[in-house]
Amino acid sequence: MKNMRRGLIIIALLSAALFLTNVVLAHANPVKIDPPPNSVLDTPPAEIRMTFSEPLEAQFSKINLRDKDGNILNTPATQIDPNDPTQMSMAPGKLPNGLYTVVWRALSAADGHPTLGSYPLVIGDASLLQGTTNQVDDIIRPDSAFIRWSNLVSLALTMGGISFLLFVWIPSAPQPTPAVERRILRLVWIGWILIGVTGFLLLVLQYSLATGNPLLQGIDGDSLNGVVADTRFGHLWLSRTAIWAGLGGALWFARTDRWFYLVSLVLGGIILAINSAFSHANAAYDLTVSVAADWLHLAATALWVGGLIHFIGIIGPVRSTFKPAAPVFSNLVGRFSNFARVSVATLFITGFYAAWLQVGSVDALLNTPYGQALLIKLILIVPVIGLAFINLVFTHRGLEAGNEKWSARLGGLLGAEIVLTLAILAAVGVMTSISPARTTLAERAANPPAAAPQPIKDVSTVNGILIQFDATPGWVGENTFTLKLVDSNGAPINDVTLIRMRFESQTQNIGESELRPEKVAEGVYRISGANLSATGDWRIRVTIQRPNQYDTLVDFTPTVSAAPITQAAVPLPDSSTPMPNRVFILLLVGIAALAVGGYFLGENRARLLQASSLLAVGLLVIGGAFLFSAMQGVSITNAKDATFAATSQTPVHMAVNSNQPLPYLVTDGGSILQPNKDGVWQTLPFDAHVNDIYVDMQKVIWAATDSGFYADENGTWRQISAKPANRIVLTHGFMFALGKDHITRIPAGGIEQDYTRELDLPQPDTSADDLVMIGNHSHILESSGQLFHSYDLGLGWQPITASDTIDAISPDADGNLLATTANSVMVWDTTREKWTKNLPLPGGDPHPTFAVDDTQVYAVGSGALYLLKGDQWQTVDIPDATDAYFVTLAYQYPRTMWVLDGAGSRLWSSDDGTHWLKVDVKAG
Repeated sequence: MKNMRRGLIIIALLSAALFLTNVVLAHANPVKIDPPPNSVLDTPPAEIRMTFSEPLEAQFSKINLRDKDGNILNTPATQIDPNDPTQMSMAPGKLPNGLYTVVWRALSAADGHPTLGSYPLVIGDASLLQGTTNQVDDIIRPDSAFIRWSNLVSLALTMGGISFLLFVWIPSAPQPTPAVERRILRLVWIGWILIGVTGFLLLVLQYSLATGNPLLQGIDGDSLNGVVADTRFGHLWLSRTAIWAGLGGALWFARTDRWFYLVSLVLGGIILAINSAFSHANAAYDLTVSVAADWLHLAATALWVGGLIHFIGIIGPVRSTFKPAAPVFSNLVGRFSNFARVSVATLFITGFYAAWLQVGSVDALLNTPYGQALLIKLILIVPVIGLAFINLVFTHRGLEAGNEKWSARLGGLLGAEIVLTLAILAAVGVMTSISPARTTLAERAANPPAAAPQPIKDVSTVNGILIQFDATPGWVGENTFTLKLVDSNGAPINDVTLIRMRFESQTQNIGESELRPEKVAEGVYRISGANLSATGDWRIRVTIQRPNQYDTLVDFTPTVSAAPITQAAVPLPDSSTPMPNRVFILLLVGIAALAVGGYFLGENRARLLQASSLLAVGLLVIGGAFLFSAMQGVSITNAKDATFAATSQTPVHMAVNSNQPLPYLVTDGGSILQPNKDGVWQTLPFDAHVNDIYVDMQKVIWAATDSGFYADENGTWRQISAKPANRIVLTHGFMFALGKDHITRIPAGGIEQDYTRELDLPQPDTSADDLVMIGNHSHILESSGQLFHSYDLGLGWQPITASDTIDAISPDADGNLLATTANSVMVWDTTREKWTKNLPLPGGDPHPTFAVDDTQVYAVGSGALYLLKGDQWQTVDIPDATDAYFVTLAYQYPRTMWVLDGAGSRLWSSDDGTHWLKVDVKAG
């Protein structure tokens, strides 16, 4: 009972150390930048503001501005927002037009890792952006990896030595053997000293990371004091140092009272917990269990690796003390293998979770430094498990039989295991010094490389002049045109009085345009312009005028292609959004931890004062925590699914007009609900399954149905087209019915079937999913995930290249196009006709519904209502709609926004976006 009580005390202390430790996210990554990277501004910004995924250390986070020559400009100091420490800003003041580079450095207050990067910003001329890139740096520092490896080895020496002494040597030794214990304790004390040394090295490493100085160089007392006294790392480092001192005291007292070895084990476990609390162990919804799993992973590693080192350390004293030594080694191998099995099982379970959490894909495993280090670790584990199996089965069997040859072989086998496990710890040291693979891939997606220029080059000799022509980047849009002129002797021609470049497309009738290059160097003349405005063949006629000479005329005939497709920037994921398959992974890991922990605890007959039992209890605790988190996720998912489970009478679509105070509704069963003056919705008799409707100003109801395109005028349904339709759109005075393989167009002034026209889709065997008008009164069609542009109401279509499959489209308040993909909302600039930026998905939903009033964009996604503020979606909180699951929304001219809770059959409306009025949908 006494041992049971002591075991329970140890478990309670370790659990408290683990679950009371603050948990953190890994790395402070920019999630919002204003103005965004690659912005072209007419005037200097009032401020440059960056929002990060974690709170920042004010003393070591900053924004600098460099000019086009790389010179750092004298700007005011960077400020951390006192109300939101995840934001830092800098007011650049008055700036002349030109290209600037924003260089930023952020030190996370959560895990102490620095992130740094840069991006271009232009005031004035947009062409200056060509060739610029965004950069986020994450390099492997050998000194950082070595110090973190040393930290792990020192912890393993100390924790593994104490455990080996208590749970392997003392129960196995046939008699007290001071020489063996002195050997173990000598290594334990060496490990304790190394913990102190690596603690100091971790401090100077953190100073180096915070300031950007090389390790052990340029150390300033005030800055070092700032790292210790004013950062979260410093506070944890002080705690670690105090516990390290306490650990030394406990080891000292353990010379006369072995109870203090158990105290030392607890203190060592707290140091491991501090290590985990300042690591990559993070999951937005599961911080505590993630850090707990990381702690158990570290503990299992320390017991196993440290035990191996101490095991090989006592082989010599045991062989010289005991004759024969095989029976003693047999007991040692048996007991060590017993808790090594639990350690390996623990490492596999917690390591699997960590790999999913930090890597998550084969791409991340193979193509990121973190993933490659993990791959090396996994490869090295295979021979380690093989050697452990040999010791467990063959070595143990040979020693039990009294074969002394196996005593001699044991040292070599253990030595090979140690070399491999130290190499594994080296890989872990690299992994803990860099960003997780998921973060690296997300940063790459948020900062895609710019397309490499493909200059158009040509040479011609006319009238004794060698003319070299260059157009960069060489595709449709803004180009820089350079003419280099030399005479027959190779000398530059500098006496040119005028150069005219006339541009004429040979494939499209768009007229001529002209540029006049200016001299920029000896014999070099240059100018920029967007004169190559379409794809196809061009004629560029160059006229060169010189004093007292005939004009020189030369034609260049390039073929111009469209700008290459560049990967659209994907916003960094919201850290508060659960990752895919989260609940399944939590259930899988939780069940595995409970099963394995229960098995090993039962195998040990619940004897708690054994290393294997302590690890088994840890697995049980972690398994329970994982299942609890998974059940919470299942409850939330089921609640949302329940609210979204529509019946045939559940309203799922709305149609509004300014002459009707309440919206018409379409149910999931395909019925139309018409509101009357008493606020009661009655089902309209109609023998067709309705997918979408539009109610015009004359109260004509236009319906897209599975049976065709219909209109109800004065209570009589008339079929306009027999082709099934899924969507109705009114734009530019025409009603469009969208369906598979076709679009039906009819003037919206009345039901005049003589003017009905069936339009072809841009590609066969596709469907017309949505159609919107953008700011220049042209139209964008979404068809089977692709986009097409029309300037003639659907008579002709031009493809718009997008980097991903499109799921939904909408105009924004400025007439630009919003297009959602599985990862983001892309913005198509109507004026520049190019993708300009990416926004996050509202609620993470790739199929949101949008509505636009005069100045703002609303969206419904994942059951919630959002308002676009800058480049972020802000949740709109409706006080009496906390249990609502919104399914769609609509804007009623001139100022009313409607939002529908389908499952609850309720509507809310607002004229100002702040005050919302609820209307219950009453069926008549």
